[in-house]
Amino acid sequence: MIIPIEAAQAALSLASLASPHVTDYSVSAGRIGEWTHPDDTPAMSFLDSDGTYYYQSSDASYGITQTRQWHFWTGADMDHSAEAPISHAVNPTNPLDRNDNTTWRCNNSPTGKMSSYRPDGVRSWPDPMDYSQKNYCDLMGLWVDPDSGDWFGLIHNEFTPAPFGDRMHFDAIDLAVSKDHGATWDIRQHIITSPYDTIRNDTTTFPGDTYYWGAGDQRFLADIRSGYFYIWYGSRVVDKGTNGTWHGFGWHVARARMDRKLEAGSWSKFYDGKWIEPGLGGKESSLFPIDYQLDGWDGAWEDGYIAPEREYDPHNSGSGEDQIARGLMPPTSPLFWMDVSYNAYLGLYIGQPSAIDKNKSSPQKVYATNNLDSQRWFLLGDTGDYKTTSAYRFMLDSVSRTGQWILGKVFRGYCSFGCSAGDAEYVEITVDGPRFEPVDTGVYRISGLGLGEWRFEPTGDGAYTIHSTGYLGVRDIPSDRAWNTRTRLLPTPGIGTQWWVIPAASGDKIRLVNRYSGLALAITKHGAVTVPQRSWDGARTAAEQELVLTPV
Repeated sequence: MIIPIEAAQAALSLASLASPHVTDYSVSAGRIGEWTHPDDTPAMSFLDSDGTYYYQSSDASYGITQTRQWHFWTGADMDHSAEAPISHAVNPTNPLDRNDNTTWRCNNSPTGKMSSYRPDGVRSWPDPMDYSQKNYCDLMGLWVDPDSGDWFGLIHNEFTPAPFGDRMHFDAIDLAVSKDHGATWDIRQHIITSPYDTIRNDTTTFPGDTYYWGAGDQRFLADIRSGYFYIWYGSRVVDKGTNGTWHGFGWHVARARMDRKLEAGSWSKFYDGKWIEPGLGGKESSLFPIDYQLDGWDGAWEDGYIAPEREYDPHNSGSGEDQIARGLMPPTSPLFWMDVSYNAYLGLYIGQPSAIDKNKSSPQKVYATNNLDSQRWFLLGDTGDYKTTSAYRFMLDSVSRTGQWILGKVFRGYCSFGCSAGDAEYVEITVDGPRFEPVDTGVYRISGLGLGEWRFEPTGDGAYTIHSTGYLGVRDIPSDRAWNTRTRLLPTPGIGTQWWVIPAASGDKIRLVNRYSGLALAITKHGAVTVPQRSWDGARTAAEQELVLTPV
């Protein structure tokens, strides 16, 4: 039988939150491997409209002669990729605007235009590099629009260096769009900004001994289940003065409906348990695991976030460390720098953050929540003897080696720097616990596919094969990852015949998402094809891919 989605999730949720990390779930580490091209951001995997696989990353160093570049890599998958030509693409109308030197692009972006250069004589960290520019902007997160094929990118800005004679800067998040598959970019607008002004020497906003870093270091998820984009992003509190020490690494989240295409004004920040504050300048809650224990903070985050009266207030005196000790601002969140994916095996969203202690190796922790609306994260477990400082982490499906947003029981956790044995490694992580079963093993009719009878068989890691006289799917070749590829009945199973069964937001409908291409099965008048996942009507309709399974 088909298990009603809401009932299955409710039962799983109660079990999850009763005793989440002690009895219900486990996390373990397996094989360790290497990867190439670590960068100053996590790598972001995605597939273009023609099925071409890319991953992108960025770096923006401060020195005059140092590099500032948006990198792109392409190939069959993460293990078999080389630098893409667009890494060196130049805007034909402006030779200063190029992917391999983003200096002009950053300084002339919306954030760059409102920024200011450092005062003479103030030097950045670490010495002896200068903050040679007024803004440094990294591409961190990318989504391909199912309606146009345009690439939408999230920009992490580091701007107005040394704002109070210190060695730090402000952060904000902008939106960029490329209409030529990443060769040229238009940074259009701010989308997530600080609750406070970001102006040099603004002692009216910051009359005390500290200032607020802003919003940056984002992690991105396009969640088709809810129909929202989510951006988790970080903040810090900085001591004024030449040392500019930072404290209280905060983790926050904003969301926007997917049909709004990430535009400014569509984002709402999560604040005091509700999505009520605007992305531009709105207040934000600091997220914490509901089961996190810290001396002196009993019950402070039992709802998954800090109460508004205990958030940072720039009028308070004392250093950031002193304010934390007095309970006047939150300590560093264990969720800081957490990337998030949906785990189809558990039916939960999972995340892996950076370690709080940046100078010592710690087991890699994995957190989970059953509901992104409430943001109640709990500890799923950790990797035990596998230890890492885990800078710039990201997760990847270990079977396709291209998909980041839907994972199975075993997946890869990547680390760029400060890993267990140096830099640029991944570890195979296994999560176990009550298995989420959106359908029973059995025979079904799929709405729109006539009267055919299809047997659903679990692979054991969260995916399913679907077969009748053959296995429903696409071939394991890059061209079959292209939009509007016709499905086939194949004689033998492969990655292209594995499907994630994803609950739709409405009723008992589901989506079938192909593990190889990341595309959803759509039933059209021209037959069964794979198309980009969508929750709105545009170039195609959402209803085409919202399917009903009827038990035979």
